[in-house]
Amino acid sequence: MSSNIERKLAAIMFTDIADFTALSAKDENKALELLNQQSKILSPITSKFNGTLHKKIGDGLLYTFSTVTDAIKCAIQIQKETLKVKNLNIRIGIHQGEIALMEGDVLGDDVNVASRIEAFSPIGGISISGKVQQDISSLPEYITQFIGTPKLKGVSQDVKIYAITSHDLPSYDKSKVKLEHKTTKTKFNILALTGALLTIIGAMFWLGVGFFDLSYAEKYEIPSVGVMKMDNLGKEEDSFWVRGITEDLIIKVASSGNIRIPSMKEINLVDSNESWEKIAERLNVKYILTSSLYKDNEQFKLRSQLINTHTGVTEYANNWTESNEKSSLIVSTLANQMLKIISPSSKVKVDENIVNSESYALYLKAKSFIKDNSYADLSIDELTAIREMYENSISLDSTNIDAQIQLARSHWYHYNYDIAKTILEKSLKICEKTNQEKLLGRVYRNLGVVLGRMWRAGPGNYSDPVKSKGDNYTKKAAMLAKKHIDIYGYEVAMANIMVALTYYSKDIKNVSDSAHFYADQMIQFGKDNNNIQIEARAYKGLSNFYHYNDDLSESKYYARKAYQLSDNINNSLKMSILDDLYSLAYIDADYYEQLDYINKKYELALLTGNDSEIASSLFSKSLIFYFPFKDYDTCNELLNEALSFKKEIADFNWYERSIFMMKSKINSRKGEYTQALKNFNLSFEIFNKGPMSDFGIFGHNYNFGQIYFNLGEYQKAQSHLERAIVIMRVSNAVRDDMQLGIDYFLNEVMLGNITSASDIIINPLNISNPLNLDSKKSMLEMTIKDVLNGEEISLDQWIETNDQHYLTMQSHTRDYLSSDKIDIYYKSYLIYDALGHTENAEKYINLCYNEIMNVSKSLRTKDQKNFLNNSIDIVNVIKIWKELNNTLFTLLV
Repeated sequence: MSSNIERKLAAIMFTDIADFTALSAKDENKALELLNQQSKILSPITSKFNGTLHKKIGDGLLYTFSTVTDAIKCAIQIQKETLKVKNLNIRIGIHQGEIALMEGDVLGDDVNVASRIEAFSPIGGISISGKVQQDISSLPEYITQFIGTPKLKGVSQDVKIYAITSHDLPSYDKSKVKLEHKTTKTKFNILALTGALLTIIGAMFWLGVGFFDLSYAEKYEIPSVGVMKMDNLGKEEDSFWVRGITEDLIIKVASSGNIRIPSMKEINLVDSNESWEKIAERLNVKYILTSSLYKDNEQFKLRSQLINTHTGVTEYANNWTESNEKSSLIVSTLANQMLKIISPSSKVKVDENIVNSESYALYLKAKSFIKDNSYADLSIDELTAIREMYENSISLDSTNIDAQIQLARSHWYHYNYDIAKTILEKSLKICEKTNQEKLLGRVYRNLGVVLGRMWRAGPGNYSDPVKSKGDNYTKKAAMLAKKHIDIYGYEVAMANIMVALTYYSKDIKNVSDSAHFYADQMIQFGKDNNNIQIEARAYKGLSNFYHYNDDLSESKYYARKAYQLSDNINNSLKMSILDDLYSLAYIDADYYEQLDYINKKYELALLTGNDSEIASSLFSKSLIFYFPFKDYDTCNELLNEALSFKKEIADFNWYERSIFMMKSKINSRKGEYTQALKNFNLSFEIFNKGPMSDFGIFGHNYNFGQIYFNLGEYQKAQSHLERAIVIMRVSNAVRDDMQLGIDYFLNEVMLGNITSASDIIINPLNISNPLNLDSKKSMLEMTIKDVLNGEEISLDQWIETNDQHYLTMQSHTRDYLSSDKIDIYYKSYLIYDALGHTENAEKYINLCYNEIMNVSKSLRTKDQKNFLNNSIDIVNVIKIWKELNNTLFTLLV
């Protein structure tokens, strides 16, 4: 039967007639007439907003909608129309969540939530859950009133309830709204309904959704703990011990079960002088672990205590000593003590392999020099010193695999993949010899990352078999992590597998099966080990897979499922999911929803003090003000604010070059082409300091081509555009780009190489005939003639070939959004106008204008004004379209 269950995200709406039970007991005929009137009024309204009726339970109706806004608009119109009918006093409750559809029935915890909050609606009003309120909070037309967070019967989660008070809807009044749950009325007065059949159906339905405290899924509190930085009570020179042990303890605990635990970076930002209650509030945890260490020549003296911040009680306190020889066991001992209290079901084990104490000390000392586990922003001298410490650590104890992994990471962070690969391959042999299977899994995982990066560096350096071997290593890592209940290791390895399946496989049909196969494994593992984060990670992986393969409905479905679990996952994953929802909202042209998601991420980044995510949020927000808001002043301010974090972020190169690239784009949209070139040169200088990735080389050549075109330097533009085409046709990292084809044709027209739409030219893009290279030349040595092998086509043929695939496709797909389509249509107009092909020129200027108007209609007044007036391209399109239509009007007259 489970195979027939369909699950999906929906807006759930309950309606109920106030005082209907009393009316039906007093006059059954009037009650039945009222039900008929309700049906006649509600049916056309709900159909108008694409609502689906699932249940009729006496006077109560259950609908679902695909979007929250449809449900709310429908509810508002219902209240407006029913207000005209005597005694048809309706309460409405709306919630958003997952429903299960089975044989025409609808079930789920979120159905139960929706049924509960309806009882808190004013008569003639609409109550909504906190989730719904968040979705509409950025829409100024809706005003809401907070009612409270009452205990809802049969619902273990806290649900905030609001009333919508705009649109002439009544506000919440405690004196007029009964606070008892709807369950009471249904449970004790159900026999007063109009017929026995309704009684049976109603009872079966409410039982199905847990109306009598039978929940659809068990819920529980997720254990949460903030591991405060260990105090060093000894010599200053021993301070590296406390930092290293704290960091490793956090990872150890995260690997042991369903524990919500803040990162070391969040812990470093905490003021230890604050009260435990305030610290717990900032970290969103129940428990705080404090500990201290005193080291002498022979032993470590350790203290620890676990504080329950809800009660203020110390649930355990312990003093113990550990000999210097067993220093590597301190972390697992601490983890074991703590988890026995807060999560007895967690499967943590005390490490059996004892690493040489001097080796372990050097390993921790080297790690203390790096920030946020990254080796990106270190000087050559610092890197040399750190690597020397790792190498000495390994020479003292070859079984210290952690030191070897970190040494390898210090190399692959700086693109020395061959060195990292050699180090890790030696580690594999040591793990196999010493029977360290759990560590063997970690080595496999890191080897998978290194080989994956080697493959992505380009076919000129590494081959597909390298990628294949890397994928196998990652799968082995997941298998061993699962065997040894290494929660953190399993999550990372399986996430890496999902990424590989998403971006680098060529067999989409089989990949779909595999993506779900691995996601299902993750979800089951999460359930078996009581870990919600792994389930959220699986949903995120599926969302990214469908996003990449252009199934945006499925992508959004899984991203929202992941976000529904976000209260019980770490902040880094939560911010990553918000990034996904931000991107999907942009593709759907839900620009204000997009802004809401990035604001939520920004607030979370500020709360946790994550500079990298703060800068990332500012940059992402700037993209919305670039398009569609076209508020270039605000866009620049956001970019400058992001740029101010340069000194705070270890690896800032990507941000910095992206910021100057965006500044260059703003200059171009304003017609400031010389300044655009200056800013882009700054971006390119920063890019040259890093690795020459295929995608980076492609992007910079393409952007240079566009800038030189705008400056009228068509020969320079041709050189860069041809280089971009070469990379697009050769590299694994770059997909076919319609815009590049249009830019290439337009530049050839300006050079005089095309004087008619029937002229033959080398084909820059050929989707139906993928490239098969048989050349010993490296990618950077190839010319456009080498790559395209003499493929030729006319402009008319090329446009006709690609027209159905690109130009007439719906806006808001992953590759070609409204901004891209406006650009493609405008340049197609310029091509045909330059060639004197009036009919085609008119066709594309009309398409471009219509796309501009479609975007404009989705914007608020201020943003609409900026969108239509601040970009030189859009101003030109509107001017050309008006001149064309004025001419046509004059001719008609």
